[in-house]
Amino acid sequence: MTIAPSSYRRRLKRGSSVEVPHGFWGTLLENVSRSEVLLRLALCMGAALVLLMIMHGWFEPFPFRAGMVSPRGVVARVPFEKPDAERTRTAQERAAAQVRVVYSQDKAPIVRLRDGLKNRLAEIAAAESVTASSRAAWLEFAPEAAPVIDALVAAWEKPAVREPPLAPEPPAGGSPPIPPSPPDSPTPADAASDAGPSDVEKKPAAQSGVAEAKPAEQPDKRVLEAGQSFQRFRARIDTKERLLECEKAIDRSFADLENMGVLEKIQHGIDEGSQTEIDVHPLGNAVEVARAQVADVLQGEAKVRMRSRLDEELGEGPLASRVFAWLETRLSGTLEIDRDATVNAKKEAVEKTPQQFVRYAAGDLLADAGVPMKADDVQLLEREHEEYVRQQDARQRIGRALSLFGLLAAMFALSGFYIHLHHREVLDDLGHVATLVGLSAATIALCLLSAGEAWRAEIVPLLVFAMTVAIAYDEDLALLLAAEVALVVVIGLGRGLADYVTLSAAAAAMVFWMGRLRSRSKLIYVGLWAGAVVIATQVGANLLEERPFDTQLLYEAGRTGVWTLLAGFLMTGLLPFIERSFGVLTDLSLLEVGDVAHPLLQELVRRAPGTYNHSINVASIGETPARCSSPPTSSKTRGRKTGTSRSCRR
Repeated sequence: MTIAPSSYRRRLKRGSSVEVPHGFWGTLLENVSRSEVLLRLALCMGAALVLLMIMHGWFEPFPFRAGMVSPRGVVARVPFEKPDAERTRTAQERAAAQVRVVYSQDKAPIVRLRDGLKNRLAEIAAAESVTASSRAAWLEFAPEAAPVIDALVAAWEKPAVREPPLAPEPPAGGSPPIPPSPPDSPTPADAASDAGPSDVEKKPAAQSGVAEAKPAEQPDKRVLEAGQSFQRFRARIDTKERLLECEKAIDRSFADLENMGVLEKIQHGIDEGSQTEIDVHPLGNAVEVARAQVADVLQGEAKVRMRSRLDEELGEGPLASRVFAWLETRLSGTLEIDRDATVNAKKEAVEKTPQQFVRYAAGDLLADAGVPMKADDVQLLEREHEEYVRQQDARQRIGRALSLFGLLAAMFALSGFYIHLHHREVLDDLGHVATLVGLSAATIALCLLSAGEAWRAEIVPLLVFAMTVAIAYDEDLALLLAAEVALVVVIGLGRGLADYVTLSAAAAAMVFWMGRLRSRSKLIYVGLWAGAVVIATQVGANLLEERPFDTQLLYEAGRTGVWTLLAGFLMTGLLPFIERSFGVLTDLSLLEVGDVAHPLLQELVRRAPGTYNHSINVASIGETPARCSSPPTSSKTRGRKTGTSRSCRR
């Protein structure tokens, strides 16, 4: 039997109009391609990127802390160096002890000494002989000739010899008179006076004859030698040109003393600085610092060097010898230690001292197994971790960042599927989605910030987040999101399974025991009981990881319990703000609204007392059936739009 063409075409048309149902992936792709779904996915991926940056997901976190017990010994993964405080301090002390002590140089005494020497030489150059005017200047250079010069000056200043008186006529029958002595012949008395005190002491007056004639010849010779010595000294400076040349030579000889100064004795101890070198700066000018050898500026060595310089500049002879003799007794110290500048120099030397390190090779044992880690052990492990992270290449960092980003994406995907199946109204509202994503990201950031070694309070933001979601949305959603946030926090901090179990148990205990909030003290009791659960959970989880049961473990568990109780107190204060922000009412808020002292109820009693009494009676009749026999409503009817509280939905 043949089919009519028109009938065949009608069957084909009917078959083509029937669409083949899409499979799972086709339906998923169709749903994802919608604009509202893409917007929600973009919001989640943006939050994941923000969390990745906050957690520095491309770096491996440091997992160790003080008091932690590792079940296995920790060895170095890479060679590294650790700062050695003791060796650094020793090096700094050594550098401070070797600092050149700073002395200040007062040039004024040396300048006065040089100018005084020039003035004395100018006085001698202006004198023709050893007169009374030049006697004092010459005696500073030749003090040993003082007696002779005194006699010579006295002879030059002696008045003219008078004519001898006529001899008296001899008496009759007497002997002829003795002729007077010639004027040029000195008498024994004159000879004794010219000879000076030394000759008089050497020759007693009892001697006569030749013995009295010898001292008379000695003064003439010494006077002659003194005059010749003076003339030889003056011959080098008797003209202006020679005097000027001599003064220039003296300036050159004094140059080293003016620059470096003279040190009578070293003024600092062995432990205060270098004993071989010092720094010298002019008085009042600490910027111009010059280095000097201690041996060169000590007073004895400075005099020796001054003598050599005078011989070089003035030539070896009486002039250089007598000038040095004049300077030797007058040259004094001009250097004084500068304590403030020395202290600053030591500080600078300490700051410039390089830090000393202890080197570790890969495979060296850093922490023993089964022993609580001390602060020094944690610092050593942290140094090794920093070096390990520094040596990681870009490929390793990118791999870790992608892994963490995948974990965050999986967390958002799991939450999205659960909300899609059980809380569709939350997923349909973009405001709810943004609120949950923002709360999750903010909670993770706060947990990371409060997880420092001094506080270890990462459990507080997590519990506040779990209670907020339970009040604003539902308990099951709060448990899911709290578990996911705890997982991300544990991975971001580099913690282990025991910490994750503790955080999850604390969040579950808080959510389960919240129930109906009919009083403000309910949250405090919830925090107290949850704290007890947290203490027991943390102790048990750490014991499963082979950690010894000691006071450190009890201290950490007790601290976590205290933080849990604090979260209950904190939530009690935040509850009104949460209700207002999310538009929900708890039993506590309803009880406050139903207070007979409320102004609205008071107005109702005044204006419509019958209505008020009737409402009270109806409420009392319906309270028990509503509390005990009314089945729970579907979760789909809960949310911000309904305006009903969790306690009013039963």
